[in-house]
Amino acid sequence: LVSALVSICVIVWYFEGERFALIASITSLLIASIPQIIQTLINPSLTPTGIYLVFSLASLLSFLGGKTFSLEEKLYPGTGLIMCLLIAFLSTRKSSLKIKTSIP
Repeated sequence: LVSALVSICVIVWYFEGERFALIASITSLLIASIPQIIQTLINPSLTPTGIYLVFSLASLLSFLGGKTFSLEEKLYPGTGLIMCLLIAFLSTRKSSLKIKTSIP
């Protein structure tokens, strides 16, 4: 899935330019995060909270380090920060979802 999303982003960049590629990459980030969010909702203890907090810090520093308040400099690190914080927050809660799985 991630390889397909990267390929789509490259194609968008080639034909439409940097701004549309940025939007495509953010959309890809959101789509690629869905399985991790679902897994974290099902079993929060399996999610490495510390890693997501480190990525949140990196995204925050990237967001703050931008020279201008422009779409190109703020949107991707801002989205990454929100996604990483969301996953880190979800990983700190107790599992409340009871999903039956049958494993042979």
